[in-house]
Amino acid sequence: MSNKKTLQILVIGLSILALVALISIAIFAVLLWAPPWEPTPVPLLTTDVPPSTGFTPSPGSAFTSISGRVWHDLCAGEDKAGSIPLTPPAGCMLSSDGSYHANGILESGEAGLGGVLIQLGAGDCPAADLATAISSLDGSYIFSNLSAGVYCVSIDTARTENAPMLPGGWTFPAVEAGSSVASHTVVVSEDKAQTEVNFGWDYKTQPGPAAVPTQTPQPSLSQTPQPLPSAVCTNRAAFVQDVTIPDYTTLSPGQFFVKTWRLRNSGTCAWGQGYALVFAGGDGLGGLTTTPLSGTVKPGETLDLSLTLIAPTGNGTYQGKWQLRTPDGVLFGVGKNAKDPFWVRIVVGSTPTASPPPPVGDGWRGEYYGNRELSGTPAVVQNDAEINFNWGNGAPVAALPADGFSARWSRTISFQAGDYRFSIFSDDGARVWLDEELIIDQWRDATDIIQTRIRALSAAPHTLRVEYYDNIGTASMRFWWEQVASYPEWRGEYWANATLSGNPMLMRNDAAIDFYWSKNAPATNLPADNFSARWSRQTTFEPGRYRFIARVDDGVRFMVDGKLVLDEWRANDGKKDYMVDLSLSGSHQLVVEYYEGAWDAWIKFWWERIGD
Repeated sequence: MSNKKTLQILVIGLSILALVALISIAIFAVLLWAPPWEPTPVPLLTTDVPPSTGFTPSPGSAFTSISGRVWHDLCAGEDKAGSIPLTPPAGCMLSSDGSYHANGILESGEAGLGGVLIQLGAGDCPAADLATAISSLDGSYIFSNLSAGVYCVSIDTARTENAPMLPGGWTFPAVEAGSSVASHTVVVSEDKAQTEVNFGWDYKTQPGPAAVPTQTPQPSLSQTPQPLPSAVCTNRAAFVQDVTIPDYTTLSPGQFFVKTWRLRNSGTCAWGQGYALVFAGGDGLGGLTTTPLSGTVKPGETLDLSLTLIAPTGNGTYQGKWQLRTPDGVLFGVGKNAKDPFWVRIVVGSTPTASPPPPVGDGWRGEYYGNRELSGTPAVVQNDAEINFNWGNGAPVAALPADGFSARWSRTISFQAGDYRFSIFSDDGARVWLDEELIIDQWRDATDIIQTRIRALSAAPHTLRVEYYDNIGTASMRFWWEQVASYPEWRGEYWANATLSGNPMLMRNDAAIDFYWSKNAPATNLPADNFSARWSRQTTFEPGRYRFIARVDDGVRFMVDGKLVLDEWRANDGKKDYMVDLSLSGSHQLVVEYYEGAWDAWIKFWWERIGD
């Protein structure tokens, strides 16, 4: 290689090294004088709610949350420092002392309360050991990133942070008189948002502090006023019947039950997405405060609404009230003004009832009252041959008003053994007791409502009591019964609980005990889980030995002539046949009882002759 060639290679190499050195110096300068890099902050999903403090949750889903609103529950038109109006003002209800207080219902136009400290605890209330949140200007709050489980959400006005709320009192949820703490026990499922966990507060002095500053809307110069729609639909509901748990059903302390109402859409708006069943006051009975409606209910159609509830542990009578809510947050219900709630009313433990007085001669003893409550001494007592009246716009007798009266009929009647259908047709409210058991409860305003119940009676005298009231307008009342067909195969009785307790919701003839309901309900008025059934029949056997077989998910037991011969009253998965061998001859009474706990539901019961 020549010296000239070597020199060229050397020059090229030195040039490359110089270029690399210059690039390195430039990079070092950038790193030395540039400001430190920081990631761009990502806004929270709930930017209007201050974050909770003091809570490091176990790993949970961002969608698993509890949220709600603290609102100022207004009792409009009330002069708390002066006179008390004769009629309840808007948003008010009557107190036991004769004054008015806010009704505990979140209504359109009621403001939120900002700056309130809300506490979160683990497990049933009282508990406040996990986290706190501060309500935003509109009263809303949220606890997010929770794990599935049971939580207590509470507000304590005795805390210093909540001193601006005083003086006043809680209207929702219900609390003991004078209590500073309002709380909800909330069950949260994985990836589920538990919303509408709300708190209502009524200030003792009016007007209450302005919790939410509002801005006066400023008109836009470029905005053209739009005319109002020519037609607006209305939201109304009509009560049809209590599908399960009629009023004054007796339950055991702590017993779970499913309450189902049947309502009809009597308005002109279709109920669809955004509509919900909401708690409206009284005893919550462990139910959800908000349950979204599923599907679409067009005007004129009916809908069954169900809630899983639990009876309180203390004996007594309890009542919880519910209403419907539109996507805009407007509450509506039943009654002539579509404002009344529908309710569940239960009795926990035994409650003594008075026997009806004897009838006056033959027929019904009729007692008529000049009020709707059957209170005081009856204005008229007379003998009525039957309960079949259409008073129209008039009064039953001269001593009673044409509106706002009530009546009670009672008698004892001898029935032949069999199944009977008892029916009422009324305008307005009516209810029926059979042997001191409330079997029909339509104690609310209604127009020409028919309700029926079927009961099995022994060959003996039975007492009947029928009560009725008229509010305003036309008045009519009819009560009758008829014997229904017998059950040629299996007499099936079905309960909306897993313990065969109370009155069956359905009775029918079943050709065979061979059902696979899977995750569905046996009938529309029964739940898909936590139901029970009893099948009974009289069967004649040729002399011989018989094998009785049951395949079931969940529990089953089998009785012959009242004797328990097969008992598998526990959760089962249907993978095993349970058998009992018996020697039988002649006629025998067979009874099969079944309960379903959760998930799949099915039962098959049969027998075969295996020898002489």
